[in-house]
Amino acid sequence: MADSSVKQSTLVDSSSKNKNKKWIQKYKAEYSQSLNFVRKSSKSDEHAFCTVCSVDFSIAHSRRNDITQHASTLKHATNYKARSCCSSILSFFRNDGVDVIQAETLFVASIVEHNLPVAYADHFGQLLCKMCPDSKIAEEFACARTKATSLINFMADESVASVVDILKTSPFSLVTDGCNDYGAAKLFSIVVQHVDPKVGHVTTAVLSVPSLAESATGANIFKLLDNELSTFGIPWSNCIAFGSDNALL
Repeated sequence: MADSSVKQSTLVDSSSKNKNKKWIQKYKAEYSQSLNFVRKSSKSDEHAFCTVCSVDFSIAHSRRNDITQHASTLKHATNYKARSCCSSILSFFRNDGVDVIQAETLFVASIVEHNLPVAYADHFGQLLCKMCPDSKIAEEFACARTKATSLINFMADESVASVVDILKTSPFSLVTDGCNDYGAAKLFSIVVQHVDPKVGHVTTAVLSVPSLAESATGANIFKLLDNELSTFGIPWSNCIAFGSDNALL
């Protein structure tokens, strides 16, 4: 009788533990194939990285459902609209002349160069018409924040793509350092230096700025860098020099 009671008690305890056990969901490679805006996060296996919003988010609760919930947020929808495809970019310029296109792209480039708020684009067109009332370019200039945001994202993607194409086949040096001004996570700017065949001299460019939520150990920093280079398809064998700030061992 005593043995029977012990066995029954053990079964009850085991059943209770299974009910209370928290099952952690992990990222699967198949998600990137069916959902082109997510990839494996460098933060942990319980996170996914959204390439549209450039953020890591948890999928530990229900994996694919967590991804679906993120995709349904207003932030994701807004960013996805801004990062529209090339055909949408071309539709912005469907009725524009070459001179107007050049003026608008130069204006957007100046916003990026001087770190101006994109909202300024809502006012610049009207200001330009008042400044140059006899200019046909000013009259046809139409580049508010929606168009400016799309142009910035498109130009950024094109710029990174051109750098990646060079790094896949040419030697380069890589340097990175962490920044704490991003909540609990650290931003690591990945800066590369290479010879640009178009201009024939050494050029410096920012490849990406991923975040690291874990401690900034040498192993975690390498994991972050390795994940970025693998994502872009850049081989480590082309990296001839590396530099970074002190990392915890």
